Amino acid sequence: HGVKLQIAEPPGDLNLHCRSTQITQILLNLLNNAFDAIRDTAQPEIQLIIQRQGEFVSMVVTDNGPGVPPDLRERIFEPFFTTKGIGSGVGLGLSISAGIAQAHGGTLILDSSERTRFVLTLPLAA
Repeated sequence: HGVKLQIAEPPGDLNLHCRSTQITQILLNLLNNAFDAIRDTAQPEIQLIIQRQGEFVSMVVTDNGPGVPPDLRERIFEPFFTTKGIGSGVGLGLSISAGIAQAHGGTLILDSSERTRFVLTLPLAA
């Protein structure tokens, strides 16, 4: 689809105590959402960066789409809320993803300070 996908090499010393299938589900949801957002962009780009931040690991998915409108930013994590057209989404992806992150002692946030960035933060294993 002509998408420039950049995946930075993660640090080698990251060890999480998690259900890897669920964390994969979050990342897949974020990447799919990013792809949907950039579908009509002239030079579509998605970036995934995994980095250590103290006792936590952050997984950041950034795209160069149009962004989330300010009036919708508060609602995107609500169950059944979607910005996609009819038949394209049920509005559960971000809600479920945020719940999974919280169940793992982490967070999932939207950071709109630079492009559209979703940041998944999880605690490192002790």
